[in-house]
Amino acid sequence: MTSPPKQPTQRTKRKPVPPRRSGPRRPVPAVPQARESGPQRIAKLLARAGIASRREIERMISEGRIALNGEKLTTPATLVENVEGITVDGRPVRP
Repeated sequence: MTSPPKQPTQRTKRKPVPPRRSGPRRPVPAVPQARESGPQRIAKLLARAGIASRREIERMISEGRIALNGEKLTTPATLVENVEGITVDGRPVRP
């Protein structure tokens, strides 16, 4: 059994793509700034600081590798304002 021949599809005319702007880029802040004010979960704050991904930080917390003011954390639900007093593997996190 043969099927009827297919008709070619018609293409619509595309609009030309405007050229990209070559202006200066916005400078990247040296210290990650929180987009939200107030306390944030420690995993989110450390991820923004470039320590590791949020999931990796949660794993590190469960392994006891992250401490706040000298006490090892047991839950990733800890809320903090900034990275002061946080250590990863005994090394302080720099703001």
